[in-house]
Amino acid sequence: MNNRNIVKLVDSLLLKLLNYPHIAKLFQRNMLLRNIGSNPNIIQPKALICYLTEPLYDTEFNSVEHPKNFQMLQLLNYFLKHGYVVDICNYVDEQSILKNNISYDVVVGQGASFNRALDVYSYRHSILFLTENNPEIVTRNYNERIEYFKQRHPSVDYRIAVARMGVFNETSLEKSNAIIAFNSTFSARSLNKYCKNVYPITVNTLKNKYASVNSEDIIKNKLNFVWLGSVGFIHKGLDILLDVFKELPDCTLNVYGVPKSEMSLWNKLKSTNTQLHPNIDVTSERFVDEVVKKNAFVISASCSEGIQTGVATCMRSGLIPIVTKDCGYDEHESIFILEYYQVDYVVNKLREIISLNDNDLQSKSNLAKEFSNSKYTNEQFSIELNFALDKILTTYE
Repeated sequence: MNNRNIVKLVDSLLLKLLNYPHIAKLFQRNMLLRNIGSNPNIIQPKALICYLTEPLYDTEFNSVEHPKNFQMLQLLNYFLKHGYVVDICNYVDEQSILKNNISYDVVVGQGASFNRALDVYSYRHSILFLTENNPEIVTRNYNERIEYFKQRHPSVDYRIAVARMGVFNETSLEKSNAIIAFNSTFSARSLNKYCKNVYPITVNTLKNKYASVNSEDIIKNKLNFVWLGSVGFIHKGLDILLDVFKELPDCTLNVYGVPKSEMSLWNKLKSTNTQLHPNIDVTSERFVDEVVKKNAFVISASCSEGIQTGVATCMRSGLIPIVTKDCGYDEHESIFILEYYQVDYVVNKLREIISLNDNDLQSKSNLAKEFSNSKYTNEQFSIELNFALDKILTTYE
C-alpha cells in the first residue's frame, strides 16, 4: 500500500471515530485552538487561555447551558474585545504546551496546562482562574474531616470517599501575578499569603424557569432539607449530615448526587429519614416538583468550596441556605452560616432554625431569592470578571 492510500485509510478511520460522541469529546478536549481573532494587518497582544475547549465545538445553546461554558466564552470575549489574538487549550491538556519559543502577553487559566505554560513560555501577566478554594485550605480541612470521620466510624473504610484535590496547587498560586478567585471574602483572604493581587468574584448559576417556592410551601416543608452534591462524600460533608439527621428523626434529608463509587458509604450511614434520589437537572420541571416544592432548606456541610453552585441554584428558587463557612458564601441576612462542622453543633443549630416562627422563615426565603437572583447570575459574573481583568491588566501596563 502506498503512502497516499495509507493517508486515505487513516483519514477514513478518524472520521468514523469522530462519529462517536465520546471519542469526539476526547478530541475536542485535547485540541489546541490557535490564532482566534487574528488580524494579519496589525500587531496584536497575545493571550493563552487554559480552561475549556468544549464550548468552541458545541452548538450555541449547549455552549452556554453549563455555567463553566459561559465563563469560558466570557473570558474569550473579553480578550477579543480588547484586540488580543487568543490561543486556547483545555486545563487538563498538558501535552498541548510543547513549544518554548512562544511569547504571550497574558496566560490565564488553571490546571496542568496552565502550570506547564508558566514553565515553558515567556509572558508578561499570569492570572490564575481559581474556581475552588485555596489548595492549602482544602488539604488541611479535608484531613481534619478524615480524622473526624474515623473517630465516629472506626469500622468504616474512609478511603472509599474521593478526595477532591489536584487541579490546583501552591505552585499555581505562587507563580501567578494575580488571582481571580471564585471565593467569599473570608476564603479569599488566605490567598494573600501567595499573591497580593486577589480578586474575589461571584459564580454564575442556572435559574429554573418554571417556578419558585411559595411562602406557604416553606412553612409546610420546614422539616425538609435538600443536599445537592457530587463526588466527594466526606469532602462535601454528607457523612456529617447523615449523622446529624439520625439525631433529628422528625426531619428529612433529600439527597441528590451520590456517585456509584461512593454508594457503599451511603449504605452504611443512611437512616430512615435520609432519602436518596436519582440525579436531577436543575433546569427541569422535575426539579421544581421534587426539590423546590418539597423542601424549605438547602444544606451543605462541605469542608471547602470555591462557591458551591448547587446552593445558589436552590436559593434562586427560594430555598433557604444553611452552609459551613468554607462553602464560599459571605454572611448575609438570607444565609445561615454553620460556624462549626461537628455533629452536635449542627444538630443544635438545625433545631434552632426550624423553631423560628413562620414569618421569619418566609422572610428568609424571600431574601434568599432576591439576593441570589441579583448576585449569582451570568450578568453579574460578567460585570465582576471584566472589572477584575481591567484592574489586573492596567496594573501591569
